[in-house]
Amino acid sequence: MADTFQAGDVFASINNGTVAWYRSNGTFVSNLTFGSGYTTGSASDSTGLWVTNFGASTVTKWDSTGSSPTLFGGGYSTPEDILVDKSHDVFVSSTGGGLREFDSTGALLASFAGGQRIDWFDLSSDESTMYYTDESGTIHRWDLTSNTALADLGSGGAFALRLLGDGTLLAADRSAVNHIDATTGAILNTFTNSSFGDTGSELFSLNLDSDGTSFWTGDFTNGKLFKLKISDGSLLQTLDTGKGAGSLYGVSVFGEECAAGCGGPPPAVPEPGSIFLLGSAFTMIGLAVRKRLA
Repeated sequence: MADTFQAGDVFASINNGTVAWYRSNGTFVSNLTFGSGYTTGSASDSTGLWVTNFGASTVTKWDSTGSSPTLFGGGYSTPEDILVDKSHDVFVSSTGGGLREFDSTGALLASFAGGQRIDWFDLSSDESTMYYTDESGTIHRWDLTSNTALADLGSGGAFALRLLGDGTLLAADRSAVNHIDATTGAILNTFTNSSFGDTGSELFSLNLDSDGTSFWTGDFTNGKLFKLKISDGSLLQTLDTGKGAGSLYGVSVFGEECAAGCGGPPPAVPEPGSIFLLGSAFTMIGLAVRKRLA
């Protein structure tokens, strides 16, 4: 029986057109390989995994068993990051210029921010605002509704970034990951690589975990991934891809938290209080029925 993607699986984008697939506990599953050049961004939903092949200017999609790779969409110019929204539309950024939106079949729906270099990006929950970086150290914003630039958010992020549900964001910035107010740009906390035992100096990749309380970041200079707690930056897990320096370009997680939906929200789980209220409601309905039958 073929392996299938599971919640919490980690995908590390490395060189030679390859993505290394791991279980949440760090157990290696397999290499997903297609084409050539190095891969960077990746994103998934229930149907599979998309990966940007930066060096080949293509996007590849694997099905949920990590097989049957196919080319997706087209017309890219050094695509770096990718995102799947709750409607299963696929957004692809490009250092060659702009952001493109495709439907699930690969048909082009819209283009935004033409001429802008967009390395890593994320979208607000209503998909009206794009936050992006271009390796300058500045976090930029773009209004997708009017297709116009907004005021920069400020410094603190050179590479991958992700929005959180509480109105903040995390951004990889070489020797640190910054926790930033997504409205004011104020840096709320800084998780330095030395504080969690990273001996490298280029935290490049970043993505949220499926548990909603932690994130992964990867160091380009040593090929290692680190899972940290969002609340305090404490180290939860280290995963060494074994690829060494100059190989680890991106990371994503199957079932990851995502402001724009990431292929649709997970099934709602009632809070304990909600369960009590729901049970009380059913009890009252039962009492009413018995009274009518009496």
